[in-house]
Amino acid sequence: MPTNANPAQNSPTSNGGTFRLIALMLLALIGLGASIALSQHFYELRSGASGFKSYCNISSTFNCDVVATSSWAEALPGLPVSSVAAGWYAGLFFLYLIAMSFGYRKEALRVALTLTAFSAAATLFYLYLMIAQIGTYCLLCLGLDAINFVSLAVLISLKPTGKISMAHWKGFSAVMAISLFVAVVGLKGLDTSSESSSGSSAKERAESIMNREITAISVSPDDLMLGPANAGVTIVEFSDFQCPFCRIGAFTLHAVMSRFPKDVRVVMKPFPLDPSCNRFVNHSMHPVACEAARAAVCAAQQGHFEGTYEAIFQNQESLAPGKSAEYARQAGANPAQLASCMASNESLARIQATIEEANQLKVQSTPTFYINGRRIEGVETLPVWTEVIQRLLR
Repeated sequence: MPTNANPAQNSPTSNGGTFRLIALMLLALIGLGASIALSQHFYELRSGASGFKSYCNISSTFNCDVVATSSWAEALPGLPVSSVAAGWYAGLFFLYLIAMSFGYRKEALRVALTLTAFSAAATLFYLYLMIAQIGTYCLLCLGLDAINFVSLAVLISLKPTGKISMAHWKGFSAVMAISLFVAVVGLKGLDTSSESSSGSSAKERAESIMNREITAISVSPDDLMLGPANAGVTIVEFSDFQCPFCRIGAFTLHAVMSRFPKDVRVVMKPFPLDPSCNRFVNHSMHPVACEAARAAVCAAQQGHFEGTYEAIFQNQESLAPGKSAEYARQAGANPAQLASCMASNESLARIQATIEEANQLKVQSTPTFYINGRRIEGVETLPVWTEVIQRLLR
């Protein structure tokens, strides 16, 4: 008859227990790395440095931007849940490191089991939010969910038992508290956004914007547009494809539209600071801005504005003569039709019409925005846009 396996093989103090402990340490490090990446993404979205294409934006179903811009991504206003998770995984790693000492192994694993059980419960809650509230999934978040469940299974298999002394509870709690503090404070350094030169809060900035005079801005179906035509909030943007601040503004508006996909549309009105099409500019500040605007207008006629708009801004630093048309072709525009349109007086006239409109509105710089008619000069952070939009939607 076969003999039963030695029960000591399942003991936390066995060699098998040591191997599983090493696996737990690796899982904690992977969780720490993923949490740092999510925190960086969170802060980049809010500062306008994220770009248009995140590495984990695959489709409308799997889109990290939508999850990261939701209010559920914040543990506190401006503080991502992911930075708390980073501290949590760091703390667990140190608990596993302590557990490498046989003298503290059972107690450290007992604490780790309790904490990981809590993580698994939190995981179920956030899975529910992604399914029922946000309707979109973050691949890195799902990866962390898998780490939590696998870690819980491994810890259960180790069967840590016994009581924990109060002194050890205090010691383990101190490890977790220090890890959380260091992670949250350290990752806050990734936040490069600023509310304003006066240091006012997002709510104060939003209040100032809401109190501004409302200006009637014409919007037609032929305008360069992103988002649903029947959106409750319209952001009109006078922008220059070679303007560095316009690029930041475009990235931030991308995050805004990820946060409010059904409620916000963006209307771009080209205002190139280039005398080849702008009679109000005396010297060439942005020598290919007019060409870029023509490429966007002509790509829009073929239904490829969004791809062209994103490609031009994404590659702004390398923009040169001919590049805008290349980006439009890569976005799907027919080369012959694009070349004919860009050489036509019609595309020039459309750009000059928005330039004249900007002059009538006394637009002095780019980017200049009008959100439901309220003027905003220069870039704003995602929290400010969010606060204004939420007030308008009420």
